Amino acid sequence: MKKLLCLVGGAMFITFAFAQNHTNHTFKNRKEPFYIGNYFNMSEPVGKVINYKDTSLCLQDLKDKIVILDFWFTGCTSCINAFPEEIALQNEFADKIQIIAVTHEPEKLVRPFLEKWEKKIGEPLNFPIVVDGRSLQKAFRFRYEPHYVWIMPNGYIDGQTSSSFVTKGNIKSLIEKWKKLKALLDGEVRVKDVFAITNSK
Repeated sequence: MKKLLCLVGGAMFITFAFAQNHTNHTFKNRKEPFYIGNYFNMSEPVGKVINYKDTSLCLQDLKDKIVILDFWFTGCTSCINAFPEEIALQNEFADKIQIIAVTHEPEKLVRPFLEKWEKKIGEPLNFPIVVDGRSLQKAFRFRYEPHYVWIMPNGYIDGQTSSSFVTKGNIKSLIEKWKKLKALLDGEVRVKDVFAITNSK
């Protein structure tokens, strides 16, 4: 009986955690980095943006999309080699995800690189780029680039990974996970189902 109560209590805690609107987790001037399980402030502008319809962007503008932050820089060969696959994934899941590239480098360095790269590859980069993104970069703990941060549409930070995890299968799994969690938050599934949902791959 006690075990059952603990399970129900845990399920209710998870439900409560996902239901919260954690808008106080700003990335600017953070004293400690974000961890998996923290919430990102979706209404906060992520910085100066190029390769986008506007010069600024808040993740809440993306509506119900899962966001994948891709931390990179122009001298990172492995970062650049990952772009074609990311373009393909963005095209395939355009209505479900949004990849956003983030670099600490200035616009005056990134724009010429982007123009040269697109001319060489023969297709445009189809996702926004945050330039001068040092504050956003410092908000996450990592040593190597590329580094990817996976953020659910409600701001929940679901993962931080290397490029090897940015695959069609993992994206499909996370889309399905969000679909189930959203149904949970909207009261469309029972609390006892929460463990099957949150533990699904």
